[in-house]
Amino acid sequence: VMWRTVNQAHRKSFPTCNIGKRRLKEDNTEKVMVDSAITIEDIIDKLSSIIEAGYDDVKTFAESIPGFQDFPLGDRNILQQIGGLEVCLLHLACGFDKKTECLKVWDERWLSLEKVYKLSKSSTDFTTTVFFELLFSLADSLHSLPLQFHDVAIFSALLLLPS
Repeated sequence: VMWRTVNQAHRKSFPTCNIGKRRLKEDNTEKVMVDSAITIEDIIDKLSSIIEAGYDDVKTFAESIPGFQDFPLGDRNILQQIGGLEVCLLHLACGFDKKTECLKVWDERWLSLEKVYKLSKSSTDFTTTVFFELLFSLADSLHSLPLQFHDVAIFSALLLLPS
């Protein structure tokens, strides 16, 4: 019952999560890459807004996890704040195309780690490069596993609860 409830809550909260679906049908469509005129700061700003918006989905998902509503309000808020970023990054990593090694970032735009390196050369922000290296590494690792949609649902719940 718990597994089914978490899976249903995840489908409602994160309908665009496509992990597991890609294994069934190879995506051979042409990738629209992030514009060459964009800066690393623009990418960070856009990803920040995506993650910020993702917190609403995390809240909806968390409230649907059996037993989550039994926690005091303060504890629920702390769990959502701490684990919410990890869940958002997990779902961002689910938009990785292993074949092209590109990450779907927004509006059907794709970003490669090579592009991040080129853009980071003009930036002195070392942590930005490390963040993207870790994000692409997470994405690659996730897609190396035989994960299905329900696996990501349970993983998302686990990221929220032990925090």
